[in-house]
Amino acid sequence: MDKNMPILIVDDYKTMLRIIRNLLKQLGFDNVDEATDGSTALARLREKNYGLVI
Repeated sequence: MDKNMPILIVDDYKTMLRIIRNLLKQLGFDNVDEATDGSTALARLREKNYGLVI
């Protein structure tokens, strides 16, 4: 698995974003972006090719 693949986390709770980001970091993933709503997530998906969206 490519630990450098871009990952997008989408959640409206900042606490959940932080928890998931920390878990991914523990697994060795550092290329993580966040979105707090669907509109922002869709815009980010149009800008970048993500390997995983959570």
